[in-house]
Order: sequence, then C-alpha cells, then structure tokens
Amino acid sequence: MLEDKTEQDNAERRLWLAIDIVGYGRTPDTQKSAVLESLRKTMDAAALNAGLHSGTWDTQSTGDGQISAIPAEESERRVVDDFVRHLVAQLHSRNEPYRLEERLRLRIAIHYAPYPQAPNAWNGRAPVEVRRLVDSEPLRNALAPETGPDVAVVLSDSVYRDLVKAGSTTLDPRRFKPFKEKGKSGESPLQAWLWVPDGLVRSRPRALALVVALVVAAGVTALVVARVLGAGDAPVPAAQVTIAPGAPYGDGSRATARLVTARALPRPGTRRLRLTVSDHFPEQVLCRRDTMVSVTVHKNGTRSAVGALHDGDAFRVPLDAGRTDTALDLAITSNPGCAMDLSLDDVTPDE
Repeated sequence: MLEDKTEQDNAERRLWLAIDIVGYGRTPDTQKSAVLESLRKTMDAAALNAGLHSGTWDTQSTGDGQISAIPAEESERRVVDDFVRHLVAQLHSRNEPYRLEERLRLRIAIHYAPYPQAPNAWNGRAPVEVRRLVDSEPLRNALAPETGPDVAVVLSDSVYRDLVKAGSTTLDPRRFKPFKEKGKSGESPLQAWLWVPDGLVRSRPRALALVVALVVAAGVTALVVARVLGAGDAPVPAAQVTIAPGAPYGDGSRATARLVTARALPRPGTRRLRLTVSDHFPEQVLCRRDTMVSVTVHKNGTRSAVGALHDGDAFRVPLDAGRTDTALDLAITSNPGCAMDLSLDDVTPDE
C-alpha cells in the first residue's frame, strides 16, 4: 500500500501534484523561461475554471516542471477531475496554432501522502514518491510519440481507490490502466494507475460524417437540431446555430457548433449542464465511447474552456437573464463515419 500511516502524528494527508514538461530538456535556453511562464498561466487558468486556488498551493520548481502540495481546503475531487479536464482544454487552445514539436505537453502525477509541519514538508517521502510516479516508464511511454496526446496522468493507488473507484468523480474507472512503479534498488514498489484524458492526436485529414442534435433543456434555450454531413448545411430553428467542419484534429475529424442564447432565461445564474452522447445507429458501438467534446464559453467579451467531456460528464456555465452575449462553442471529435446524438441537459439542483 502506498501510505502506511507511519509519519508523525501532526502530519495531515494531502494531495501532491507533480507536473513535468515533455521534452523540456530539448528546449533552447532562450525559450525556457517562456515555456515555464506558459505552464504557469495554463495551470492557473485551469485551476480557476475548476474552482481551485493555485496561489495557495505549496509549490516548488523541479526545473522542468513543479511539485505542489495541495491545501486540505481544496476539493480533492476537483483537483483529480475538474482541474485535469480544464488543463486538457487549456492546452488544446494553447497548442492549436503551434507545430507538433512546439506543443506544451505534460506528464502529471497525483498522490496522497502526509504533509508534515514546516519546514519538514519537503524532506519527507511525499515529494520523492510523487516524483517517482511522474517519472514512471508507462507515463513517459504514453507521451512518447510526437503525435500523441498533450496530457497523460498517473494516480497513486490510494487516489484511484478513494476518489475514482469510489465514484466521487465523473471519471470512468475503466479508462485507467494499473501498473507498478518498481523504483530503484531498495525502494518499495508503488501501485499506480495510468489515465490518458486526452486521446486526441494530430493526423492527416479524414472525411467528416456526423449527425449532431444539440439540446439545451427548457429554462436555458430552445431545442436545436443540426446536421453535419461533410460540408453540409445546418438548419437553424429557434436558436442561432452554425456548424461547420474545422481543421483535422485527432483520430477522427473536428466539427464546431456555436450555440447562442436567443431569449431571456427564466432561471439565470450558474447552470450545471450534463453531456449525453448516444449512437445514432445502434451498430456503431464505438462512437459514443470515443466521442469527445470541448466547450468554450463566451461571455461579456471573455472566454473560458471546458473539456475534454465524454458521455455523462457535467460542467457549469454562467447565464444572465435577458442577455444574448453568452455563447457556447462545441468542438466535437469522434471517429470517421460516426453518427451520434448529443444533448446538453440542465441538471442544476433546485434551490
């Protein structure tokens, strides 16, 4: 077991987060400061979108990344679930205009370990173990191909069991692969779980064939139905919607759909929307599983990214009554030839 509870009695258990930049050693010295600044901004934006406060984290630089001890006041579920998803979305936006070799790509490890009283926090086993996880061979291999995803994550066994397997997050335990980090001679093996939240890779253009139905539940906007068949036209019913194929991205192709609020909203405020994906044709059993949706929320001239979302995932979006300046951009990625139905349903708890 990863934690044997042998630390001093005054040590509280915390999440430890390690992040390494892939290929940082090959970065020219003149560009390293800019890369590290890009990492900081990306992390801060992801944390903010996830409702976290990265400025309160006890963080130390590792040269090619950083290690953070997360305060006990921060939501563990949000760190493992929301923060990682928002980080994927932020990297997606940041990397899109860059060449393959210029992308910011990250190895991430999340671990439970005691946090002794200062100044001993960084002298214990916690930073050593989380560093072992972020350096583990399976994690490195997951990001070895240059055309591979932007992010891969390793969870220690206790984080996986207590949060993912226990159902405290929206993450699907079936997407995690177990392995043991053997360590150096004399080190105890660490049971861990590999997760690649962003399965997107850069590839050659492929034909797009999607049938998309976007539904935002009553109280938010009207029903919207749109079709994408190659470069096909999209009907525009009660709400303003445009859908068109975008740049090739991933194993499939990418379509973008923009949904703009078209009328006063009887239930304004922060709404919780859940994504549901279902195969349009029952025999296409891989479409629902492999479909990913990234959402960009445009509001009052600013934008924030949400993703990567899969079937059953939920996210929050602020909506104002009587305003039409809130929009959702949906970037949908799936396998070529897939047809699926997408819905965004308002699942905000009643007050």
